[in-house]
Amino acid sequence: MLLITQTGFKSTTWKTAFPDIELHTDDGIPGNLQQHQTIWIVSQISNWQDRVTQLSNSGKSVIVLTRKPSTEEFKLAFQSGAKGYVDALANPQILQTVYKSVKAGGLWIPENLINQMINLIATKIEHKNIPDLHQLTAAEKLVAEKISLGESNKEVAEELKVCERTIKSHLTSIYQKLNLRDRMHLMLYMQGKIT
Repeated sequence: MLLITQTGFKSTTWKTAFPDIELHTDDGIPGNLQQHQTIWIVSQISNWQDRVTQLSNSGKSVIVLTRKPSTEEFKLAFQSGAKGYVDALANPQILQTVYKSVKAGGLWIPENLINQMINLIATKIEHKNIPDLHQLTAAEKLVAEKISLGESNKEVAEELKVCERTIKSHLTSIYQKLNLRDRMHLMLYMQGKIT
C-alpha cells in the first residue's frame, strides 16, 4: 500500500493503521507502483485529479484523502476514478475499514454524503405505504426512526447515550428483521417509499 502526500504530512495515525505503508511526497508518482494495488492520495497535492485518473486507468484502486471534505471535491474524486473518499484525519479503524471495503471491490463514500443522497432520492420517490415495525424492539424502532431522518450512527449514539457499536448492532438486527439490505434501503422503507 502506498500513500502519496504533501511534505509535512503527519503520518502517526497512518503508521498505527498501516505499519507497513510506504509514504511518498508529491514530487511525482513513484516508479515502483507495480507492487501496490491500493494507492491513497491526499487531495491537497498538485494535480491530484490527474494523478487519480492516471492511477485508476492503470488498474489501481485509488482512495482520495481530504483535509476539507466537500461535496464538490467528492464529485471530482469519483469523476477522476477514485474508489474512496475519506477525511485524512479519520481514526485508524475507519482508515482500515475504508481499505478493506475498497480492496473487496466496494466504494467508500462518507456517511454524511450518503445521507444527503438518500434524502434527495427519497424526495423524488412517490410516497407509498406505512412501514411495518411490529417485529422491532422499542430501541430498534427508535434507531430506525432516527436513521430515517438522516442522522449518522454517531449522532444517534450520542442522543441515546450509548456507544456506536450498540447502534450498529441494532441496525444489523433491524436489517435482518425487516429483510433490508442496508442503510439506504432502511431509510426508504421508513419513509414509506418501498415495501
